Amino acid sequence: MALGIGILRLISISSFALSLQAASIVAYVEAPTLQWSSVNGVAVETFDTLGAGIASSGFASVIGEYGGSPTTPFAIVSANEYGGAGGTGQYFAAGTEANSDAPVTLTLNSNANYFGFWWSAGDPNNTITFLRNGVALATFTTSNLIALLPHGVDGKVTAINGDVYNTDDYYGNPNDRTDPLEPFAYVDVIATGLVFNQIQFANTNSTGFESDNHSVAAGVMAPPAGDVIVQDVPLTAAAETPEPSTYLLFTAGVCALGLLRTRRTGQ
Repeated sequence: MALGIGILRLISISSFALSLQAASIVAYVEAPTLQWSSVNGVAVETFDTLGAGIASSGFASVIGEYGGSPTTPFAIVSANEYGGAGGTGQYFAAGTEANSDAPVTLTLNSNANYFGFWWSAGDPNNTITFLRNGVALATFTTSNLIALLPHGVDGKVTAINGDVYNTDDYYGNPNDRTDPLEPFAYVDVIATGLVFNQIQFANTNSTGFESDNHSVAAGVMAPPAGDVIVQDVPLTAAAETPEPSTYLLFTAGVCALGLLRTRRTGQ
């Protein structure tokens, strides 16, 4: 009997805690020159098995389906001064390299709460939108990264573990020191209290959105200690509404607590 009461209490308390958990999506940037995710257990798409060119059809990757089409093309580009992690292979680009301003959507193989990407030759016109079943949850604009990482010898940022980085060290391609006026950084985005299963890449004003080493994971609780916090990404109303599973758990907990009280009253 005592065990049953303990289980019922655990269900009700856990469910109530879940219902009160505030949803958030936070963007971080890793230490300068890093081009791969420091998060453990990620699945990674490197794009290195693809041929260079404009893709006008979908691509089934190890992390999900990149939905290219004649109206929403993306580009696969051979490593150059603007991208290509490690200075070799291929990278993904939306915008000017694809001769299109249309957004490109990646539909993941399963729900995730972490997405990472090497942001190369960065500019403030790049945006990423996180969606669940076609409903937008939040949009991250890289203009916030530009603001965090000013180009100048006096700029500094502090990581979660206290390490201090010179923001000037983020500028220029770390593989060959070309493109010295644009930032290159690995970005980690972590959702808490919600999951997403689609990611949309977009670019405006006729520039390019270059990225590589797209990484995905579920159940990520915290960023790497060497990360620098960029921002809490603003959520849509849909993201701030708890998922049905949370309501079900909360309801189960309330019902169990009610049953327990009824049984005690009857004793």
